[in-house]
Amino acid sequence: MEGDNMKKEGEVGPVIGVVIILLVIILGGFYFWGAREKNDSNPYGEASTSTTTDDTASIEADLEATDIDSLDSDL
Repeated sequence: MEGDNMKKEGEVGPVIGVVIILLVIILGGFYFWGAREKNDSNPYGEASTSTTTDDTASIEADLEATDIDSLDSDL
């Protein structure tokens, strides 16, 4: 009877190890997913000069400030 008890206890260890490894992988995935979402919110970094307002005056001011004459100079 003791042999049966030892066999069941020996099978629990690997299962617990697999569960712990899966939890670490899942938590790591959530961490990196959250970090990527945070970085995707402003793809231009902290030095972005774009405005975040959607009113017509701001959009028109941005369009007028854009130099489109020099766009083809790089081509």
